[in-house]
Parts: sequence; structure tokens; C-alpha cells
Amino acid sequence: KAEDTRRLSTLVYVLAFVSVGLLFVGHKMLLEPGNDFANWAPFKIVGVISQQWPTAQVFSLLQLVAFSYVCLRLIDAIRAVGAGERLLDPVALAGFLVPFFMTPSGPINEYEKHLEMDETEPTIPSAAHFVDSVWLITCGYFLKFAVAQSLGLFVRAIGGTWPVATFWDSAVFLTYVFFEFCGYSLIALGVGKLLSVPTPVNFNHPYLATSFADFWTRWHMSLGTFVKRTFYFPVRVWLTRTLRPARQETTKVHFINALALIVPFTFVGLWHRFTWV
Repeated sequence: KAEDTRRLSTLVYVLAFVSVGLLFVGHKMLLEPGNDFANWAPFKIVGVISQQWPTAQVFSLLQLVAFSYVCLRLIDAIRAVGAGERLLDPVALAGFLVPFFMTPSGPINEYEKHLEMDETEPTIPSAAHFVDSVWLITCGYFLKFAVAQSLGLFVRAIGGTWPVATFWDSAVFLTYVFFEFCGYSLIALGVGKLLSVPTPVNFNHPYLATSFADFWTRWHMSLGTFVKRTFYFPVRVWLTRTLRPARQETTKVHFINALALIVPFTFVGLWHRFTWV
């Protein structure tokens, strides 16, 4: 019975990944402007169907879910339950998948942390706890609206586009992105602390990083942790067990390392809707 349950969980896990993957690919092939794939007969037929009512509404809803943090949390829940963790009750699961303060821009909470919260008695927050939470929220609002939005208005005015023709333009834009995203993450962290809901830290002085590897351990940390536990480690372990490289077989080792990095970065690129045009 336990073996049958494990197989069923694995099947659901694989089907969920395939479904999300097809949705990502379908979005690129059918909806991106100037894409040659959309002219292929099979994709053209699907494209026509996807624009008809009510399939257009369903397709739009699926896209909204797939390209949101809800999708990433859903994948994390499937991963954890597939590995043998307990399934949360519907109300608690909804709170994990769609937390009101983390839904627009993250961060990505971890399923196991919500299991721990669900199994412990809630505590009454102290005055110091309340002050710390409000301080985080206030700092977040300051960074997001006072710093980031002021910089945006100064550079591109109202409704304008960001100039990215020079290195300086790109540096200014990345500064804006950091303050805007970090500010929102602090707001979410403060609200989570206030409500005693597990909310991960998302930034750790990323522009002080000393290497690219160090940068990706500091920038959008919850997403980095998510892709490591969901893609990087599983792919690396599976390839190592499949290929069984000896210590002197450097070609196999390099292949495993490269593919274990390519898979998560490809997923992140798809999720951010990268384009070929």
C-alpha cells in the first residue's frame, strides 16, 4: 500500500511538471508576437481554439496561475507531498498557496514551514514583536515608494520607458529594481512576522556579492532556494545515480554540473516569460 501511494504521488508530481511545462511552451509558441511556431498547423489550430470563448477565459486563467507565485507554491506542495509530507487541510493549503501579502511579488514560502506552523500552537505577539514587524513594514514602504518610485519618476517620468542603451542606464535600472523588489519583500516579511506566518528573507545585500555564485545566493533568495530544492538537487542526484561517474571521468562530472544548472535557470527564464524576439 505504501509503495502504491508513493507511485501515485510520483505520477501526480510528474504530470504536474509536464502540464506546467506544456503551458510555458504553449505560451511561447502561441502568444509571443513574431513567433514562427505559431504558423505551424497544429499550433495554429490550438491558437484559434485558445482565443474562443470560453476556452479563452480558461486559457487566460491558466496563464495567470502559471506565471505567478501561486504556481511555484503549488509545485513546492506537490514536491513535498510526493516526498511523503502530510497534505494540509483545504483552508491551510489555501493560506499557503495564496497568502494575500506574498501573492503579488513573493517571496516564496516553503511548504514544510507551513506544516510546522500548522502543528504548533499560535503564540500571542509581544509589544517588541509588534514594533519589529511595523519597523520592517515601514522600511519596506520607504524603499519601495520613497526611493524606488522617486528614482523611477526622475529617470523615466510618468508612463515613460526605462533607457537601457548604456551601462549606466542598466545600472540605474537595476538599482530601481532592487529597491522596488526589496521594499516589497520587507513589507511581506513584516506582515508575515506580525501574523506569525513563515515568510522567508528575500535579499541579503546582493550588490556586495564577490562573485556571480555569491550574487545568486543573495538575490531573490526564496526563489533561489526553491529552484535548488525543486530542480538543481533532484537533477544532480538523478544524473549522478544514472551516469555513476568515476572521480577521473571529468567529462561526465562537467556534464552533470552543467545540466544541473541549465535546468533550473531555464525554468526561471520561462517563468519570467523570456522571449526570442
